[in-house]
Amino acid sequence: KQWYQRRVRGCTTLSKETPEHNWIINDEEITHHLLIEQAVIGVEAKTNCLVEATSQIASGEEKSTMICHLIPGAVPNCQLSLSFKQVKLKLVAGEGPVYITGTHSQEIEDMEGSDDDDDGMEVPELMDAEAEEGESEDEESDDEE
Repeated sequence: KQWYQRRVRGCTTLSKETPEHNWIINDEEITHHLLIEQAVIGVEAKTNCLVEATSQIASGEEKSTMICHLIPGAVPNCQLSLSFKQVKLKLVAGEGPVYITGTHSQEIEDMEGSDDDDDGMEVPELMDAEAEEGESEDEESDDEE
């Protein structure tokens, strides 16, 4: 087996105007993961900000948890290492803005020695960053971990 992987850095903003961001990709051929790495409060923020993440656990039940509490002038950022297959991020307190950064990883498995012409199956292409709604990104392809 061989694995092909592509990583795309991205950022989303939670604010009074857009307090929620849903990261859900339904794709049966490519495995998608979102690694949330940092939350930063904007310099113009005047109130404390709480960010909540909601995702499905193995039983299929949705669970929510606070992932950061940012305080203007005291706790302006929070380093995170949270991995999700799907997640809803929500600004539950404060007006923001809060900038959430992370990495979208896409993995696809290819059987070693298989040939597209032999079995009639094509390997799907990894998604372009532009196809991801609601994210602005600096695209880079890494083979490193």
